[in-house]
Amino acid sequence: MKKTIDVYGYASGNAAADSRCCMGPITMQGSPSIQDLSALQWKTHILPTNAATQLEAIEAVEKACRKLAQHTQSSCQAHRHFTVIGGDHSAAIGTWSGAASAKNGPLGMLWVDAHLDSHTPESSISKNIHGMALACLLGQGDKRLTSILGAEPKLDPQHVVILGARDFESAESSLLADIGVTVITMDRITERGFSACFQDALTQVSANPRGFGISIDIDGLDPQDAPGTAILTEPGIRIGDLQAALTQHIATHPQFLGLEIAEFFPDLDKNGQTEQVIATLMQSAFGL
Repeated sequence: MKKTIDVYGYASGNAAADSRCCMGPITMQGSPSIQDLSALQWKTHILPTNAATQLEAIEAVEKACRKLAQHTQSSCQAHRHFTVIGGDHSAAIGTWSGAASAKNGPLGMLWVDAHLDSHTPESSISKNIHGMALACLLGQGDKRLTSILGAEPKLDPQHVVILGARDFESAESSLLADIGVTVITMDRITERGFSACFQDALTQVSANPRGFGISIDIDGLDPQDAPGTAILTEPGIRIGDLQAALTQHIATHPQFLGLEIAEFFPDLDKNGQTEQVIATLMQSAFGL
């Protein structure tokens, strides 16, 4: 049977400080890097309903994420893998709410990011919702965002690992520690090696019986490899290391549900470098 990957674009930057990431999925849909990947079936672009920002964007984010959740729910119910391309990382609220609903309970999650994305409206200084996405999926934050397709948390904290963190606030790390989320920092990766850290993370997230997803913020990668994002902090995860791990451990993993890639800013890219990285990650994760 021919492999089919459903692809959804989340063409919104409302939840970020810089909205230009809304062009990420549109650029990728037309990218020569993925034109030959016949397994990818582009479905739709989820668009914001207005141009509100910060906490005033909650209603627009909720509507866009609800639409996205309905799509990923359908993919999971049909036993098809999916990819979501952002846009800002608030996409995750929709992506994994839909998958969790289809699987009837909280999922495992490998969250690749320089940040923790675990603020609440009360703790956030910037008030940008993309910095609250993981907290929302863990049931923490505004009920309009935590209750999409169900009031229960969408992720099981015992089976959530953040990989590559290096820029975050104490309020976020305290929240995650209190509810039992594992954070593997870049310092730890440098100390132990990427392969060992990835395998530890995979063991933990894949222990969830309903399955697990992978959500990648481009800023979690090393800027040498992926310069097309708004916040560049070195060192980051090298694309060669991540590509090898996805190919070896994810492409045929029976618990793997789908992939999400967020915060790609095409106009900040250099010679299509990040665009190619995204294509490479998609190929590696699904064995294309």
